[in-house]
Amino acid sequence: MNSDTIPAKLFDWTCPVCVGPVSSDGDSFFCAPCEEAYECRAGIWSFLPAQRAAHYAPFLEQYEIVRRTEEWGRPDADFYRALPKTSSDDPNREIWQMRRRAFRAFVRRVLTSIEAREARPIHAIDLGAGNGWLAYRLALRGHYVAAVDLRVGCLDGLGAHVQYDADFVPVQADFGCLPFADAQFDLAVFNASLHYAEDCETAMREALRVLRRTGRLVILDSPFYRNDEDGWRMVRERDREFLSRFGFASNALASEHYLTEHRLNELAAVHDVSWRRIRRYAGLKSLLRPLEAVLRGRRRPADFPVIEFSKPYDSTRRTAASVRGKNESVPALSADEA
Repeated sequence: MNSDTIPAKLFDWTCPVCVGPVSSDGDSFFCAPCEEAYECRAGIWSFLPAQRAAHYAPFLEQYEIVRRTEEWGRPDADFYRALPKTSSDDPNREIWQMRRRAFRAFVRRVLTSIEAREARPIHAIDLGAGNGWLAYRLALRGHYVAAVDLRVGCLDGLGAHVQYDADFVPVQADFGCLPFADAQFDLAVFNASLHYAEDCETAMREALRVLRRTGRLVILDSPFYRNDEDGWRMVRERDREFLSRFGFASNALASEHYLTEHRLNELAAVHDVSWRRIRRYAGLKSLLRPLEAVLRGRRRPADFPVIEFSKPYDSTRRTAASVRGKNESVPALSADEA
């Protein structure tokens, strides 16, 4: 199965400009009213309109500098196929360990229930796919996956899709105007990406639009704070660090940067969905970090829970209480899982 020949067979596509239907000749998609063609380049389907590409260009330029400096990715297929597990000498090992724990909690508490319910290959969309590691993991389980990102680089963007031995469909597109028809995915995952959205409401609206009624929307690896004060302290600290290290603040894109319980309740109310927070305890050290920060006069560190949104089965039976989030804990992961 080749990623540059299968999209029309797997998904229903639309024009990201007018949201109308597109035709396909097998090598490209075309929107007649907009006179726009969307082509496959190096195995990546480009659905990013020129105006949106120009809007994101400053952010992407700075982001690439940061990622290269931090040494994300390497020209080694074994590296990508092992993710989120990495070697002990990886410069970003701590972050990948956190993502590995999140992935295990996601599989155990969300994905397996969807798989059991559907009893067929599910259709999933990986939003903020980066190098495609999560899309690959889902594809290995036999699912049909669209991996969406703005970045197309070969080391840390969608171009890394060539390193994998299971197929998914790389798509360059904007969260705010996804090129997919309504109600076709069983699962949508914001993969360490929702906090980069300029407007979380718009990003979530699009993700929920393309989900089936029984679909699930999941947020992985976005920083979560108890209050806005800690969140904004983090943003200010990061801006100072970036100015010192890279010569620019991390504000080329007016992102929301982080999530809070209050913000999640707002998003749930706006979109008429319910949510639950699945805590990931990784041991005593992780539990003591907030206390240590307070004692040292620092801001509380971010948490990175798995957050799941679901649509109501019967909106007439829902109450205001059902919109509020629930906190659920998962047991500490074993040494093998961590």
